[in-house]
Amino acid sequence: MEEEEKIIRDKVDAIVRSGANVVFCQKGIDELAQQYLYKNGITAVRRVKRSDMERLERATHGIITSDPEDITADKLGKASLVREEAFENEKLVFVEGCEEPKAVSILLRSVNEDLLKEYERELKHALSAVLSIYKDSRYVIGGGAEIMEIAKTLRKKAETMEGEERMIYEAFADSLESLVMTLINNSGMKPIVAMTTLKKKHLSSDGAAYGVNAIKREIENLDNKVVEPYLIVKSWLISAVELASTIVGVDEVIISFKPKEEQSKTSKE
Repeated sequence: MEEEEKIIRDKVDAIVRSGANVVFCQKGIDELAQQYLYKNGITAVRRVKRSDMERLERATHGIITSDPEDITADKLGKASLVREEAFENEKLVFVEGCEEPKAVSILLRSVNEDLLKEYERELKHALSAVLSIYKDSRYVIGGGAEIMEIAKTLRKKAETMEGEERMIYEAFADSLESLVMTLINNSGMKPIVAMTTLKKKHLSSDGAAYGVNAIKREIENLDNKVVEPYLIVKSWLISAVELASTIVGVDEVIISFKPKEEQSKTSKE
């Protein structure tokens, strides 16, 4: 026992010498080690997941060390505050005030699981939009303005064509305008009046920035008011065209039904 206690004390002494005041450990921490750490004013957090350890490493700029005796001052991470807070039956540890963190956590809370999942989806969409701006700083005017401009361009192109090619361009323009019509309907505006107004604006020389202001329920100039990342608009346009091309390329769809005997057995069961 004395030898074991000496080993534990040596490991704790190494942590103390490093100047650490908080220790995060993936595994459990011996009770004796916890007592020594506490006496030296060091907070110990145990059973931290590997993924969380890696995030802490990136956030605090510390270095994960497998042996406590290898811990030195230059391997320590830095944070201004480490605190514990309880949420109902769960306790969470917050590491705050990190200098230029390379990893952060966002805490989402909700009254039920379904709403929480919705929050998570919306947050991921928002972060994706921010990320796309970092990748490519270009943007387009939102509120359906960019879609109406694309549709207008397609219709002009269709006027120079004949037969099936003209029909394809016009159908593409119709499908794009249907997206704007959905936005208009969801905004609670009068669909026919709003769409007619929007088309007139886009036919004018200075109407390219006009779109749907869903909050005011008006058709107005949205330049520098509502924007969408260029990469996101490009991505959904390409995906939509590829999906439509795949569906058009399908010659026939064969629907397979269960044999009558199998259906009767299933119903009896």
